[in-house]
Amino acid sequence: MGVGKVDNHYLGKGSCQAGVVPMQVHEELLRRERELRRRVDEVLFYVWDPIGVSNDPCARGEYTGYVAAVLDRMTGDDAEASVSAYLLSVMTDSMGLAPDEALCKRAAEMLMKHKRAVENGLA
Repeated sequence: MGVGKVDNHYLGKGSCQAGVVPMQVHEELLRRERELRRRVDEVLFYVWDPIGVSNDPCARGEYTGYVAAVLDRMTGDDAEASVSAYLLSVMTDSMGLAPDEALCKRAAEMLMKHKRAVENGLA
């Protein structure tokens, strides 16, 4: 079951009304969404960190503003490439830094690994 998606097992079968998600399933989906959001924020800060602030606790929220856009790009067959391209664009266009494709690719790979872990309940 993917984050933000409801497994068909819970729709229209048993005592559940079609389209109605049992409360415990809804709570689990919310927990997984929060966990993925937290992990994305951590990967951006500790792995991607293009301006080198991860050693400063006062800068912990430096990349939080990019989390939603990264999450939006973490779906589909080309998700990893989409995330990597977005991070590269932020680095070069928004931050004015020299491009570091390897850094963006490494961060995107790590983000997708975390997404799979959360989706598989390994969070």
